Amino acid sequence: MGRWNELWVADRGALVAELYHPDVEVVSLRGEHPPIVGHDALSAALEPVGRRIAFPTAVATGVVVAGSSVSVEQRLGGREIDDPGPMAAPALRWWTLDDEGMITHELVWSDWSARRSTIPDDMAPTVPPAADGDQLSRAWYDSFVGRLAETWAWEPELSVRSFFADDCLLDAPGSAADAIVGADALVAVVDAQAERLVPRRRELRPLRVAGERSAVATAFVVEATDRELGGRRAAAGALVGALDASQRLRTARIYFDWSTARDPAELRDVLEVPAAG
Repeated sequence: MGRWNELWVADRGALVAELYHPDVEVVSLRGEHPPIVGHDALSAALEPVGRRIAFPTAVATGVVVAGSSVSVEQRLGGREIDDPGPMAAPALRWWTLDDEGMITHELVWSDWSARRSTIPDDMAPTVPPAADGDQLSRAWYDSFVGRLAETWAWEPELSVRSFFADDCLLDAPGSAADAIVGADALVAVVDAQAERLVPRRRELRPLRVAGERSAVATAFVVEATDRELGGRRAAAGALVGALDASQRLRTARIYFDWSTARDPAELRDVLEVPAAG
């Protein structure tokens, strides 16, 4: 991760050549662009960064490693010509690595338009905190995320009470919305969702799951019938959380924006998501 940050700042061409497999596929969870395939296409996509952003920085704020699957939360910084000062925006990358440690597939959530003012000290390199607690089996993390997803689709309040601590803190990095504090507040939010997204007509399908000690992460697709849009829509995102001693989420950061929702078939094709049964 440190090498990725270093090359992002110093030489993005070298970043692609050194860390990405020649046939890499990069897929935007927000859907801003079609999948980027191969070194040439990825280098071309990253080339404008150097023209637009002065003094770029990259800081890892969270890492979850599970074999060849790596979830990385970041704070990307810099300054465009019209910005009042140093700025930073959150990002999340989910890498699949080959036996040589090269990135063969990347899911990315990044929204530079969500950047906020920061101070130089905030942009200094940091070491993400290590997850505490005992390492659980891969099957346990898969089961935890699978049960959370299934319960949320059918009984959202039960999902909150079962999988989130009473004093949980849920934050959406980059969003102007306030953090959600406590299970009761989270229940109120999922109840409000039911006004737009038809209950029992929603699905949350995990795409990737990783767990490392108390840390658990998932990339996912939400598919739902939207009353306002009048049909089925789907959007992709990710959640990274920390478990408490009772194995419920005490903190969670969610990278998700329903305004990016689109036709489910289109998203399924891009992300190779299995069709709903």
